[in-house]
Amino acid sequence: MRNIKNIICAALLFPIVAAQGGTIIDREVTAQCVVRLVNPRIAKVQVDGKTAEVWFRFPDDGSEKPKMEYDVGSGFLVTDSNSQFLVTASHVAKLMTTNSFVNLMGQKGETVCLQLAQLAGKNSPTNWLHHNEADVAVLELSPSPEIVNKYLQQRFLPAEIIAADREAPSRNLSLTAFGFPLGIGSSEKKFSPLTKQSHCASDLVMLKRADAPIQTIFFLLEDPSIEGYSGGPVLDISVYKLGAMQTTGSGTKLWGLVHGTSSDGTGGKLALVVPSYFILETIQKAVTK
Repeated sequence: MRNIKNIICAALLFPIVAAQGGTIIDREVTAQCVVRLVNPRIAKVQVDGKTAEVWFRFPDDGSEKPKMEYDVGSGFLVTDSNSQFLVTASHVAKLMTTNSFVNLMGQKGETVCLQLAQLAGKNSPTNWLHHNEADVAVLELSPSPEIVNKYLQQRFLPAEIIAADREAPSRNLSLTAFGFPLGIGSSEKKFSPLTKQSHCASDLVMLKRADAPIQTIFFLLEDPSIEGYSGGPVLDISVYKLGAMQTTGSGTKLWGLVHGTSSDGTGGKLALVVPSYFILETIQKAVTK
């Protein structure tokens, strides 16, 4: 069984380009490891103090159809110690159910739609491990060899690129967030996560989570996030261009995931990012549980 898991794990990784003291996983490759999480549900409204579902009835044939709404977020796939994980923000994971599905990039760039249960396999699709402080959740995956071979080859980031530093990234680094703002980037024909480049605007700071009455640690980006980016990864790709020249740094590092946006009445907005060491702690706990 261990040999089979090792073979599967090797198939999940991309060929990685060596750099000075690290490895480079460029934007195009990283985009293939980002996923969109979707939870369909019937719309509900309050009627006479009671919760009611919203359905449409078609007079011509008497058929009925529910009005659907969708909880969405971004996430990414990680492999570590021969185990595979789906990583996202905790507030996104809490919206997922046994009916949820995941959009990911197919081998020809098309959008593939898989049930979350297909990725979770023998694990429950709702059995997320949540960090007890930070807005991070991971789901250990156990897909069948058929699912791996058909959809998941070279779709996982190696856990070794997750920065373990208990510090914010340098303000000099160009950071790239990946995700699906406003649902853009995951049409039926083409899968194309959006990227948003920014720079770190702070050191590590203690702030209240937007989704829970908890004080925790974040770092801020100079630019705001957009609805739908939540749970998406934030990386220093470590590829730098100046005109026709291109250089590589010390290797790609994943510095965190998007939590949301901090704003005030003046219109000022800054993105809140969960530091990567919280992601690493959650994955390591899942590996050893």
